[in-house]
Amino acid sequence: MDDYLDVKNSTELGQFFMKTIYVNLVIETKLYIDVVKSDESIADVRKKLLNFYDCLPLADDFKKVDKSDFKEIQLHFQDQCKGQKLSDISDLAQFRSSGAPPKKISDGNSLIL
Repeated sequence: MDDYLDVKNSTELGQFFMKTIYVNLVIETKLYIDVVKSDESIADVRKKLLNFYDCLPLADDFKKVDKSDFKEIQLHFQDQCKGQKLSDISDLAQFRSSGAPPKKISDGNSLIL
């Protein structure tokens, strides 16, 4: 992410988003690795992990997060997700949060939410 975002200069809400996403992905990946090591059937577990990756940014805690919450370093655009079907967010039952998201701060052009 170093080439894309300046974490320290992103808003408090943007930093919360990035930290929470990171923590959740680390935990889910660790759980996945544990299942793989136990020699259980991994096909369903892998599918569930990938679906969790897709759904995580859709969590209620992130509803007010938008592009303005991140300090971009360079613009990198990818069209990989165009036409991609949104995943079922039911896998977010395992979502972990470090607390309530911070309030969105106005940039002077809009109201504080």
